[in-house]
Amino acid sequence: MSELGKTELDITAQQIFSPILIPASFVYRLIADVRNKLFDLGVLKSLSVSLPVICVGNVSVGGNGKTPFTRFLATNLQDKGARPAILLRGYGGSSVSPRLVKDSDRSSLVGDEALMYVNSLADTPVVVAKDRVAGAKFIEEQAIADLIVLDDGLQHRRLKRDFNFVLVDVSDQKARADWANPRCLPAGRMREAVDSALRRADAVVFTNRSAGRIAGKSEDSSAFTEPKNLRRLPPGLPAFDFVLNPGKLLKLDGGSSIPLSEFQGQDVIALTAIAKPGVFFRMLDDLGLRLRQRVGRRDHHQFTVDEIEALGVQSEGCPIIVTEKDAVKLSQLPIEKDNIFVLELSADLKSEEQKSQLFSLLDSLVSARTSHPSRSLPLRKTSIDH
Repeated sequence: MSELGKTELDITAQQIFSPILIPASFVYRLIADVRNKLFDLGVLKSLSVSLPVICVGNVSVGGNGKTPFTRFLATNLQDKGARPAILLRGYGGSSVSPRLVKDSDRSSLVGDEALMYVNSLADTPVVVAKDRVAGAKFIEEQAIADLIVLDDGLQHRRLKRDFNFVLVDVSDQKARADWANPRCLPAGRMREAVDSALRRADAVVFTNRSAGRIAGKSEDSSAFTEPKNLRRLPPGLPAFDFVLNPGKLLKLDGGSSIPLSEFQGQDVIALTAIAKPGVFFRMLDDLGLRLRQRVGRRDHHQFTVDEIEALGVQSEGCPIIVTEKDAVKLSQLPIEKDNIFVLELSADLKSEEQKSQLFSLLDSLVSARTSHPSRSLPLRKTSIDH
């Protein structure tokens, strides 16, 4: 039995009705272009805070790897002597005013992504705020960080930022085709014109979810090279390659990790509520797991006890595999958890040279934007080959 997530059903509908939706996409793009121009001219104001703001955003809707890349940035910035805080909207949560997220908070209050950050980044403050300007000022006034990593803020131009990362998913041919021939919503998946977003970018990050290295298969070498050939980047714009690989399986009930090899060739049920469930399903396929059932829910879906218990009955003892994002919601439900396993992802730039180049860029930013030299990141300066 297979069930597509709502996001992927939306994409299928786009493909079917695309010719009809093209006029609406033209209007959507026109509105986005006018709004961006008003910000560029200063008619609409961007508000500043005293802290450096690093934005992680994307042009297309959903599933571009923002959460793992934001976590990667925060971890490495902290390791290099900075005190970052993550600021996000808290999508799916009811909290409106700026809130410092605690691990005891419910996902229905702060959103699943915020809890995922808190659970995996013990020493990094996480703040949710519907109004990101208010959230940035909250971080500033509470003195809980010396720089802000803004999650999903590329189109939120009311908050002025010092560095924009634009993420582009290149995990499969469909994603690369969207990059080569972009259309704005509702006929396509773009939130704004790609060229407009790239003009505001300080760096582009191509993200690729691959199970090839773990499964002993050759990696798709075209994943990173093809997109760069399909669309010319603005001169001098740095580009980085970000790889997400399967790590290990963890028991949801807090038990020890399980080697992926123990599940190869075994029947499992894949359950997820992310933007691109198909990517998760394909990753499990590539790992050699036999997916008896694929259950995809809409991104940020709040699971219920009845829903999980019904799936448990249907599974007839088959292990249920979920993502880390799903785990933060499932762990808060009063359900049997001993048969649910979480697939962790390992994430890194493609090479140490790229990592050195990226953090050299950010070191220059933090040094320039803070009045205390001790706050700069202790990185070796590296020139970037554009």
